[in-house]
Amino acid sequence: MTTLAGIALLIWAVDMVKRGMTKGFGYKLNTIIEAGTKNRLVAVLSGIGVTTLVQSSNATALIVSSFAGQELIRLSMALAVMIGANIGTTLVAQFISLDLSWLMPLLIIIGVFIGFVYGKRSSRAKNLGRIFLGIGFLFLALDMITAGPDALKESAILKTIFAPLEQDLFLALILAAVLTWLLHSSLAFILLTLAFVSNGLVSLELGILMVVGANIGSGIAPVVITSKMGVSLFRVAFGNFLMRVLFGLACVVFMESLPALVAQSPLAGERAIVNFHTLFNVALAIVFFPILPLIAGLTKKLIPDIPSSDNPSDPVYLDEKLLEAPSAAMTTASREALRLSDFVQEMLEDTIKAFESEDTKIIDIIKERDNVVDDLFGHIKRYLVKLSREELDDDESARSAQIFAFAINMEHIGDIIVKNLLELAEKKAARSYNFSEEGFQEIKNMHKDVVENMKMATNIFMAPDLKAAKKLLKKKRNFREAEMRTTKSHMKRMQEGLSDTIATSSLHMDIIRDLKRINSHIAATAYPILESSGEVKPLTTKIMP
Repeated sequence: MTTLAGIALLIWAVDMVKRGMTKGFGYKLNTIIEAGTKNRLVAVLSGIGVTTLVQSSNATALIVSSFAGQELIRLSMALAVMIGANIGTTLVAQFISLDLSWLMPLLIIIGVFIGFVYGKRSSRAKNLGRIFLGIGFLFLALDMITAGPDALKESAILKTIFAPLEQDLFLALILAAVLTWLLHSSLAFILLTLAFVSNGLVSLELGILMVVGANIGSGIAPVVITSKMGVSLFRVAFGNFLMRVLFGLACVVFMESLPALVAQSPLAGERAIVNFHTLFNVALAIVFFPILPLIAGLTKKLIPDIPSSDNPSDPVYLDEKLLEAPSAAMTTASREALRLSDFVQEMLEDTIKAFESEDTKIIDIIKERDNVVDDLFGHIKRYLVKLSREELDDDESARSAQIFAFAINMEHIGDIIVKNLLELAEKKAARSYNFSEEGFQEIKNMHKDVVENMKMATNIFMAPDLKAAKKLLKKKRNFREAEMRTTKSHMKRMQEGLSDTIATSSLHMDIIRDLKRINSHIAATAYPILESSGEVKPLTTKIMP
């Protein structure tokens, strides 16, 4: 019972540390991984660093899968992060297996102190307290696990269980993989195996095989979790699992010589199991790192693209399973908001065609897109409301508000197009009005500027950049000046008595006014970046989902 209680405490402690890191510092970890995907070597290092902190390769898998799902990084780069994450989990096992149990009382005391004293003031402090508590409980759990097998050495039941496994390598491999998957923690199974081997319950050979099985089994959970999250996300987990299986089977082939090599190497001793666990993942990284593009290509062939939903109103990237990992959920919400903006941009680009032609079919097409925009906005809003119920740090809360503000601005643009500009286009077609050549050219020029600003705003939304935000704000001022020049030119043509100008005067001015309103919603994308940098004063109220 002591061993089982230790395993249960270990799993809970690992989850506590993971939650503390992802909820308290998730957005920063997200940024680290994003910044670390510039080249494969840096991607491996970022995977090692983040997973060492989070103590869960599953959490890292969700974050990097969300990037791949948005097509922000190549599959080969995502797999590089994952082989780094695999190494990161072994470093956690190395640390926990050290004789540092004397730290356990101090860590628990610090965790309780931070949680109770500062936790009510700051969610980040509360999560920091969780991290200290979790690490303290990890050491306590390990003491319980290592104490249990010593009392079970003479157990006839355990001997009956382990005896067949000593003779059947594949049964032992499969059992270790399945147990690791059920535990959802390779760390728990590795430390349990370490305790069994150290106390003589199983041989070193069987212990090594169980480590191989654990490494295969730890790749199953991400595959199951991402199986219904879209092909791009699933490929990352599956590619990582594929590498584990291939390398694990290669180890089985050389199983006869592996125990002897481990026993005679500097890896031998009481920590041989943990050391082999690290060696397995380092060797896996060395073998597959040069051929990651080939592994990515093979994964794409095994997991082909599937046709997207026929209904464009269905969200593509939102997944409620990611809500427990706010940084990953935030990334998918951003991608869905960007997808919404793509529809709005298409509406905006086609609006000028509605004024160029008297064919009303283009108006019907634009209205259909607006229905899609309204539906997608509803999905995004509900998703962000659910996300807001999770514990978000200041950065995550700010990003959530930014996503919502961007989505609602895009939805407002869609409304302006349909309820104002398209009505003006229908009025022009019904009355067979014609703009003066000079007047319509001014409208087209201003429309072109708005479309360009829209493209810049979407880039700023996905990759915040202070320089680009300043440029977008300057373009808003330039647009206002262009509006004044257009108004003066229009008034001059009216004074000259041009019939087309007089007939379409109201239409002309209303179109310019609506384009200005659209441009203001577009420029709003720059304000969160300018506020955070101190370039402009923050608003007294913020839009929240």
